[in-house]
Amino acid sequence: MLRKWPDSRKAPDALLKLGYTQYALKQNSAARATLNEVMQKYPGSESAKLAGDRLHRVPASPSQ
Repeated sequence: MLRKWPDSRKAPDALLKLGYTQYALKQNSAARATLNEVMQKYPGSESAKLAGDRLHRVPASPSQ
């Protein structure tokens, strides 16, 4: 969806959920990258705020 409709109003939420899934799977490097991408692409959005909150819980050392 993100590739086909990158400007969709649902895009920030979809990217955020991808980051959440990566976090749940302990793919810490990927989760950090995805959550940072949400904050960069959609600053000021609710998704960016939630991404920042979750980012604080992702371990700094990569697991993958």
